[in-house]
This record gives sequence, structure tokens and C-alpha cells, in this order.
Amino acid sequence: MPIYVQGFLIGIAFVAPIGLQNIFLFNNALAERRGKALLIAIFVWIFDALLSLAGFFGMGAIISANFYVKAAIMGIGSLLVLYIGYTILRSALVQRRAMQMNGDDLATKPKLIQRALPAAIWMAFVVTWANPQAIVDVSMMLGASRATLADDQAVEFILGVLTASATWFMTITTLVSVFKEKIGQRVNYWINLVSAVIVMIYAISLFVKFINLW
Repeated sequence: MPIYVQGFLIGIAFVAPIGLQNIFLFNNALAERRGKALLIAIFVWIFDALLSLAGFFGMGAIISANFYVKAAIMGIGSLLVLYIGYTILRSALVQRRAMQMNGDDLATKPKLIQRALPAAIWMAFVVTWANPQAIVDVSMMLGASRATLADDQAVEFILGVLTASATWFMTITTLVSVFKEKIGQRVNYWINLVSAVIVMIYAISLFVKFINLW
């Protein structure tokens, strides 16, 4: 199998599962006009690419070798992930109030929280770099992959990884943006509520791991 294709498939395996980035992109595409949603998706990709490059070129070894670095990532990251869950829950509560005022008509356009571009870019950074488990997993797996490649193969491999994440982020944002008019208040409310619960449970599990480090 070509090295580029291997990198592409591994990249898809990293970004395809439900996670903070996908939840953020989904809600962002629902709330924003398509142009802005795609722009924010580009920033998510940039931050994700930086994380992948850092992991590929040795960040995992630094984390593994330093207990306090790993502990700081897990502790601070769990709190930031909890904050992300809170922002999603807040959006769900806004939608619930709108449903109570307008009725839970599925055809009614959802009332969503929009962010100024700087705030959206900040959240794009947070959902990528404040996810401690992702930092550890990506760093270790990509670092291990780098160790198996010759120097002339490394660039081809990491280009496959970066292309995969760009393809995934742009595709999911475009699809949600195109079909968002078919999603009513009640459907979007439950999407956000379930997403908030998932993220908050994940944050608690990360904090438990942080406690267990000691």
C-alpha cells in the first residue's frame, strides 16, 4: 500500500469517531452561514495539523518522559473539556426556551448561539489542543509511525494524514451546512443535549484519570 494512502487512512481513523472536533464542527455548521462555517473549519484543520505534526516529530516522547507535563495536560484539559460541554449545554437550553415560546415544531428553524470569529477560532483551538487524551494518543501513535518510516517516506506519510483531516473537516461542515434547513428545533435540541452529556462524561473520566496519576 502506498505510504501516502497509509497516512490518509490513519488520518481518517483519528478524526472520524465522534469527538470534540466533530461535535464543534457540527454545531458550528448549524449556527453559522456556510462561508463562516468553512472558515472556522479551516482553523480547526490548522490546529489539528499542528497537533499531528508535533506528535509525528516527537511530542509523545516528551509527554511520556515527564510526569508533570502529562499531569498538567490531563488536569487542565479535563477542565477545558468540561467548559466545552457547558457551552454545548447552554446552546441546548437556549433552544429549549425557544421551543417553549414557539412550540416544538420540527419545521421551525433552530435558535442557535453564534460566536464572533475570534471566539470561534479560540474554540477551534480548545477542541483540538485541550483534549488531553487526543494529545497523548495522537502523539504516541504518530510518533510510533514515524519511527517505522525512512526519512524520504515521512513527508509522504504525514501529507496523507493532513489531507485526511482536511477532507473530513470540510466534508462534514459542508454536508451539515447544506442540509441544516431540514433540522428543526426539537431535533437540534436533542443533538446538543446528547452531545453535552457525552462531552461532560468524557471530561469527568479525564479528571478521574488525572486523580489516578497521583
